[in-house]
Amino acid sequence: MSPATAPIVGLVGCGVTGSRAVAHLVARRVPVAVYDPRPGLGVRRQGVVVVDDADDLSVCDVVVLCQPAPHAALAQRLLTRGTPVVSIGDDVDDLMAMLALQPLAVQHDAALIVGAGMAPGLSGLLARSLAAQLHT
Repeated sequence: MSPATAPIVGLVGCGVTGSRAVAHLVARRVPVAVYDPRPGLGVRRQGVVVVDDADDLSVCDVVVLCQPAPHAALAQRLLTRGTPVVSIGDDVDDLMAMLALQPLAVQHDAALIVGAGMAPGLSGLLARSLAAQLHT
């Protein structure tokens, strides 16, 4: 995929899951824009644009929410602007709030995917990350 035709992926949160997603996308030359609510933990690498506000990601082709819950309020703002949203969250109350956003997503012709990071996928990623930190 050439950078000229690649979608721009926005990503919120660069913890274990978010940083792996960024690394995967950058390795495939996908343009990435990142907002990290905890900037000391953020990803700084070539091919990544860091923004100062999560709402700045509304210009992206899709935004992946990797930060801790809640996701619903940000998802609502992004969907209102017509930006597709993928949430990896697993907080039941937050998931229910996001599912209630489906009519808004339809109204603005924006995809909404919730629960994309629920176990076992997330638990496998965490195990892999922790295994790399073991001293043998």
